[in-house]
Amino acid sequence: MKNGKITSIFILVCISIMLFTGCSSTTKKAPMNPKTVINDTEKGISTAMKTIYSDTLKGLVKVKTITQTQANKVMEEVTKNWSKAKGSINRLDKLVKNKVINQKQADKINKKIEKAKKDIESK
Repeated sequence: MKNGKITSIFILVCISIMLFTGCSSTTKKAPMNPKTVINDTEKGISTAMKTIYSDTLKGLVKVKTITQTQANKVMEEVTKNWSKAKGSINRLDKLVKNKVINQKQADKINKKIEKAKKDIESK
């Protein structure tokens, strides 16, 4: 009987301590700023897209569809104002107009980029 009473008191004390320590947390997290969440998401997306473009352009240079200089120009153009640009087609129009790349090369780049995006989305 004495052991049962001591055990009951011990359990009661432990539960009380756990309740007080769990409920009296002094650390408070700042509320999440929606803009921060959006910016972090955009950074993640832009990093992923830069990787897709970089890998795709390296492949196209390797098979001599475009030169390294052209690949550098494409990468420079597509990374300008990343969040404002929509679609790789619009980004490459300027390069075609300025005769950095031709339309056939732009089409090939766009096709490879879209394929790479689909491959990633399907994983």
